[in-house]
Amino acid sequence: MFITDGKLKYLRNKLYRLNLKRECFTLKGMSFNGSVWIKGTKKIVAYPQTELYQLIINATDYCDAVEDIVDSPVFEDCKLKFRGVWYTYNGNSITDTSKKDTETDNRTRLNRETSEIKKSPLYAVRRQAVLRAMDYFKVPASIRDIARAISRTAWRSVIKEDDVEEIVKTIPDIERIDGKYILRKE
Repeated sequence: MFITDGKLKYLRNKLYRLNLKRECFTLKGMSFNGSVWIKGTKKIVAYPQTELYQLIINATDYCDAVEDIVDSPVFEDCKLKFRGVWYTYNGNSITDTSKKDTETDNRTRLNRETSEIKKSPLYAVRRQAVLRAMDYFKVPASIRDIARAISRTAWRSVIKEDDVEEIVKTIPDIERIDGKYILRKE
């Protein structure tokens, strides 16, 4: 048995561990030594200022959006495909530079409203807690219900309703219906 706070995913018939933290996103190969699973070497490391990290932090389930990998013994040769776009070992996209500049400008304009919330050191953890809690609701839920679900399910943490409301506003997959919120499923 292998215990992890990250997520596990098979890509190209190999097991990988995906871990999203406030500091960075990492993808490591896993290997079986004959009796237990152990973490292998890092294949991808994306820090908060990279394109890949920004997409992962905003994804409803980043594990599902990871599509493919180019695994190499040389760290710099590893690549990750996330939502149809390839990224280098350090989280930068492999795209045409003129297209990249336009996308960056558009993303900057869209993120101005939520940038202060996302700068919070606890944003990544709280966002994942909100998404996990939202999975329990089949009908729209109030901010109070979401905060209570987080305290019951997400590591027994306590979160203020104001913090939940700020996080909910930054997640595009959460829809507001009559003053309550529901997670849209793909």
